[in-house]
Amino acid sequence: MTCCCNRSQNPMSDVRRTPEERAVIDRLQRLSVLLPALAQEAATARREAARLRVENRRLTRRLAEAESLTLVASLTATNGQT
Repeated sequence: MTCCCNRSQNPMSDVRRTPEERAVIDRLQRLSVLLPALAQEAATARREAARLRVENRRLTRRLAEAESLTLVASLTATNGQT
């Protein structure tokens, strides 16, 4: 049994389709081209988001370390003045 949507297997069936059916088939064919590209783009975005989360955690730790060093230096300077 052949698929009625595959023009290469059944080229004459397109003649019997309504304009709405042909439009739907055309949209589905366009989507079949676009969806893999969109899926690839989504996968790339997920990987980039994960990389940015890791980088954000690293920078947050470095900021906390820098702030604690600044606090220690400030306390040391204040204690040294008394």
